[in-house]
Amino acid sequence: MANVMRLELYRPISYVRDDALDPFNVAASAVASAEGELLFCFQAEPLELQCAGFELYDGEIHEEVALPAGRYCFAQERELLARRAIADMAAEIRRFAAGDGCELENKLYLRYLFEDGKIVTQLFHPHR
Repeated sequence: MANVMRLELYRPISYVRDDALDPFNVAASAVASAEGELLFCFQAEPLELQCAGFELYDGEIHEEVALPAGRYCFAQERELLARRAIADMAAEIRRFAAGDGCELENKLYLRYLFEDGKIVTQLFHPHR
């Protein structure tokens, strides 16, 4: 069970669009080769775990996207999670938000990090 918390991101994190990535077939080597991060964005309601992928911005001229600055309900696990576990973590965030009075927006960001030799799976659900 993930520990859900509120998080405020003060600056956006830039990524490069890559529609060829599959968010549920990500290997540790893919995250490591993408400079240690991958970002995916989903429609939150209904939870549609289909999306466009975003690779970490590499300094070249590409269509840039970002994890926007703002307020989020946030959870993470220090492992590469399967699709069902990601959906369960998203449900935990919704329960936390309901109990904490957060009005969630209709986006959900899935971020993979390669940190200390391990994959970290993070979910960011923006709120007002």
